[in-house]
Amino acid sequence: MPTTLHADVLIFGGGIAGLWTLARLKRLGFSCVLVESHALGSGQTIASQGIIHGGLKYALDGQVGGAAAAIAAMPELWRDCLAGNATAPIDLRGVPILSEHYHYWTSQGVLSRLAGAGASRVMRTAVERLGPTDRPPLLRDAPAGIGGVDVYRVGEMVLDARLLVEKLAASGRGRILQASLAIGHEPARTVGPVRLHCADGREVEVNAQAILLCAGVGNENLLGRFAIADAIQLRTQRRPLHMLMLRGAPGALYGHCVGTSSSPRLTITSGQLAGTEEHVWYIGGQIAESGNDRSADEQIAAAKREVAECMPWLALPAAARWATLRIDRAEGVPQGGSSPLLPGMRPDVPVVVTKGRTIAAWPTKLAFAPLLADEVVTLLNSMNVSPRADAALDSPLPASAAPPIAPHVWDREDILWNIAPSAQPA
Repeated sequence: MPTTLHADVLIFGGGIAGLWTLARLKRLGFSCVLVESHALGSGQTIASQGIIHGGLKYALDGQVGGAAAAIAAMPELWRDCLAGNATAPIDLRGVPILSEHYHYWTSQGVLSRLAGAGASRVMRTAVERLGPTDRPPLLRDAPAGIGGVDVYRVGEMVLDARLLVEKLAASGRGRILQASLAIGHEPARTVGPVRLHCADGREVEVNAQAILLCAGVGNENLLGRFAIADAIQLRTQRRPLHMLMLRGAPGALYGHCVGTSSSPRLTITSGQLAGTEEHVWYIGGQIAESGNDRSADEQIAAAKREVAECMPWLALPAAARWATLRIDRAEGVPQGGSSPLLPGMRPDVPVVVTKGRTIAAWPTKLAFAPLLADEVVTLLNSMNVSPRADAALDSPLPASAAPPIAPHVWDREDILWNIAPSAQPA
């Protein structure tokens, strides 16, 4: 016989959306069970670059669009959480800030300089243009003056996405389960328990007032399993990326290189290889968006050219090694409305939809997790889902039932680093 659990909300997905919402609901008194079939953060969350955007990235054309306006308040809210302020929706004290700000620098040439200056004028986020002596070490040798490079400091922080997941997992301890929907068990949309198959072989049934799908790419399958894929005006889309990593980088760097486009040519954040002091650059931006049709070797060659063009003053170490990583960004795209999105366009805000007792949600960006959780709380209230009076009697799940936390992407065992020149055969 399966073990029976009771919960106000059953959450699928152990990424930023599910874990943040679990912490938020727990603080409001809801009893929740979160289900993750793999490792916590193993989808898009730990593969993100950890930048808590305030909208600058989306206004490089000098216009404040919907995404920029919606995200403008996020850095301050995140800082409240990191400080553990009483007004914060959740407590993130102890999560380290890798950098209190990041830099963006322009490609050489007048047009890209104007694009950067336009963005700095329209954003509410603190943006400061830096003189040559105030620039970070890796950008200090960039040429200044007419036809040179402008460097700006932006008051938006960068977090370690893995340690963020670790903190959120600790706050949800006892309510997180490594499991998946039992094969052949199609849960009812409106009533009845949900049967789960646990990683340790146990069967569990969860009686919940509401179900929240926050599984990113996994939402596609879950929407079908819950028989609501055709019952809501929604389509899911994947926007693939071919990310890059540079092991043995010359130091830590956090920032964007911008050109004349509305998105950065390069977005670089930094980490360290586990157990070492070796720096790793994690590289996204246009190079990652445009590289999906390239092989790993072709993508690395393209990245080397792009880094050389964006940072011609910087010589990379001869022994530096490259690797690539393919990831899918999964987003929900509502249909209809006055401004329907074309395929491949990013939604401006989180997408949260509901049918019966089931809510499906996609944060769109890591920084939007608090906004997504607020929308879920509003929907639960409209569904008359409230904390159970006997929730305090719920027994915590054993620690052995919880899934592991995924490693940093550069520490994954499946990452293939290209051969350093000194290690190549004669």
